[in-house]
Amino acid sequence: MEENRISFQDYTIVACGTMKLELNFLKETVFLYARRILYTKPGRHEVPLITHEISLNRFKNLLLHIVQSTNPKKREKNE
Repeated sequence: MEENRISFQDYTIVACGTMKLELNFLKETVFLYARRILYTKPGRHEVPLITHEISLNRFKNLLLHIVQSTNPKKREKNE
């Protein structure tokens, strides 16, 4: 029976920096294969809401940059 595996190879994972050791271990053991893993500052999820909204805007810009830089059609135009 073939085992169904979930693949993250086309995804970027964003995680709290407190998870860095665990996620890097999983990545090194090839259990977790992701295109990229990004980390926020440890404890960032505990920041008050106003600062969180500012962070969301920065995060939105970062995601837009990632999408644009990994879009094959956009890369072909630049080459």
